[in-house]
Amino acid sequence: MAQLTLKITKRDKTLIYILCIGILIFVFFRFVFTPLSEDIGNLEIELEQAENDKFDMQSLISRRDALITENDELRSYRSQLTGGLYPQMESYAIDRLVTYMMMEYGLETTDFKLSESSSNALLRPYIYSSLQAAEGENAVSDVTTSSLTLKVNGSRAALAKLIDHIVNDLTSMRITSYGFRDVSVDSGYDKNGGKLTDDTTQLTLALEIYMY
Repeated sequence: MAQLTLKITKRDKTLIYILCIGILIFVFFRFVFTPLSEDIGNLEIELEQAENDKFDMQSLISRRDALITENDELRSYRSQLTGGLYPQMESYAIDRLVTYMMMEYGLETTDFKLSESSSNALLRPYIYSSLQAAEGENAVSDVTTSSLTLKVNGSRAALAKLIDHIVNDLTSMRITSYGFRDVSVDSGYDKNGGKLTDDTTQLTLALEIYMY
């Protein structure tokens, strides 16, 4: 039986070398260069994002003092708006507060009706109040309000002074309505047992009381 032999020529060796080199180049690009290029691209994106984050952080740091100052100003402004409001009070404390106020002006309270309080109201300064003159129409939230209706007897001059005091001096109260009328009130009995009356002025006053 004849034995087959394969003789590789110099030309064949050259072709084999070229093929091997081509395979090596393909493997290098496919499994080494391409993944490295993708990793480099991803790293560049991450680096750009990190630089953006660094810039934002530096901006915040540079604005830190300005932000602190702005926050302090807002706190101070809110304190000014709420500084004239009453602290939270129960109904008996409101009754006592209003009664003492009437007594200071020599007035007599004949009827007193206090509604339930409502929380988280929005307070805008009364148009003729000192708070309106100082702060404009800026509103204050988180305020508790109580509505109060009362009838007060006294001289017309004293009643007018009371209204002026509430309107001009108090940021914690707001007059929602009022009205005057002349009335006769019992003042005792004469020596014969007859009932005596005095003519006076009665003020019907509706108020909102603000607490913070």
